[in-house]
Amino acid sequence: MRSTHLLIIIMGLALIAASAAAQPAPIPGQQPNPDPMMTNLTGVGVSLQVAPKETSKLQFLPINEQAPMAEYTQVVGQDLTLEPKRTVKVHISSSSGRPVHIDQATLDVGGQTLTPVRATADGRDVTKKLTSRDDDIVGAKEYWIEYVPASEAQGARLQLVAATKQESRAVSLPENGTAQPRVIQAKKFYDYKLGSRKGTLLLDGQITPEEQLGKPSLKTEIKTAISKKPLPILAWVMDDGQYLSVAIDVAADNTVSDADDETILYVRGEGGLASFRAGDAPDEYGRRGATYTGAANFEHRVYEFRIPMDKLPTPVKGKLGLSAALTI
Repeated sequence: MRSTHLLIIIMGLALIAASAAAQPAPIPGQQPNPDPMMTNLTGVGVSLQVAPKETSKLQFLPINEQAPMAEYTQVVGQDLTLEPKRTVKVHISSSSGRPVHIDQATLDVGGQTLTPVRATADGRDVTKKLTSRDDDIVGAKEYWIEYVPASEAQGARLQLVAATKQESRAVSLPENGTAQPRVIQAKKFYDYKLGSRKGTLLLDGQITPEEQLGKPSLKTEIKTAISKKPLPILAWVMDDGQYLSVAIDVAADNTVSDADDETILYVRGEGGLASFRAGDAPDEYGRRGATYTGAANFEHRVYEFRIPMDKLPTPVKGKLGLSAALTI
């Protein structure tokens, strides 16, 4: 299994230019819940900024590339005095070209656990997402996180619930939902009888209660590299006589920053197989999105397809075979 080399540098503004030119050797950090299986580690640099010219020394802690979300702790800023109501900034940036995934980021200052008062990830406001551990994960290449201590302290302790994601994995429906480190070809098909479920979709990459999808046509659940528990994948199939519509709710993919996430929908009929894609690039018949749904209370991937009947193979006895290959 291929690991991704990731260096996450957490620093103040004064160290940005210097870090671009230097690559210091990792120094082991502290980890409250060591895992004997954690053998593939990445160096994570940590420092604090309390003013433009007051930046702590760079320190490091390990992040396991092959584990689900885990807790990591590092004492930082021991060379700085943190004053009450004075903003402390943490900067996180990835030099690997891939996002780092963070569920929660807190700062312990003088025994008080602080949650972010402001946080951005690649320019997006993610303050609420980083406040609690709830699987509502942020994936970004650059973070700015701000805290405001209530009392004076010498240094602080940064606490991250984080993970790095390896190469993308594939899942197929209606197979058993097992994630595989390869692209899955259509093998098993779900037989859909045209007209058996009336309806259509607004092709916008969102699944909303207003669409009233009802009971899923297909469902499975998988355990991913990020989550510790199995998460669901749900699919709905319908048509209105003019369009075949398919919605796929992938709660199992809560790393929505990955550009290579996609779904290929295969439709089998008389004389052949047609395929339709929903991914990073806009497509006439498919849309990829990220939202909150009834399947999970955290942001995750959803896919929608709305395909004209004349673009589909000829049905066999009024039925079409459907199979989906998902990259998560």
